[in-house]
Amino acid sequence: TDERDYLIENIEYALTDANIYAKTGNEIARRISNKLQGNKLKSVFDINGEYVFYWHRIPQYFIKAIDFEPYFFSDRDGEKRSDDYKIFKTSSEENKFVAMGILNSSLAYWYWLNYSEGYHFGKHEVLDFPANIEAMKSSNKIELIKITKQLIHKYKSNLIRKIRNQKNTRIEYDEFRPKLSKSDMDKIDHVLAQHYGFFAPRS
Repeated sequence: TDERDYLIENIEYALTDANIYAKTGNEIARRISNKLQGNKLKSVFDINGEYVFYWHRIPQYFIKAIDFEPYFFSDRDGEKRSDDYKIFKTSSEENKFVAMGILNSSLAYWYWLNYSEGYHFGKHEVLDFPANIEAMKSSNKIELIKITKQLIHKYKSNLIRKIRNQKNTRIEYDEFRPKLSKSDMDKIDHVLAQHYGFFAPRS
């Protein structure tokens, strides 16, 4: 609220070559947006696929894409998968881990902030993410899969069981600790930087 009087006059805009509008306000953001080209994640989504993972539709501070169901229990509904975890299916294990790795990246979080309403990371945003997996080099896929498996293992190993009261019911759930996996997230970003052709701006 302290900045409300200056909010409108401090808004910045940047041109984009993309065919959808992003909330980009500077040259670096414009360059990132313009490099997000190629086939969408929907190209590896298979409604009948046997390889399954889940993503959390309310990212808050980071996106969770995992291949296990975190514990969730409420006095009202009992034990079940949280409604906020949505299902993504693929026809191959390779595509499953590559897609999971991409969604766990800082780039996917940036995309969500810039191309969504800022609260839900819904099915249409996920499936429309320009992953261009078919064009990814084999060496990058291998590295991304390896790092993603490490990340998921750390996620699972570092879960904490929490209890709280919510809407007149007690819930018990697994809480993630992403800060313990920051190095793996950074490695995923490094692989994707090669895939998309990102580079540090010249000083």
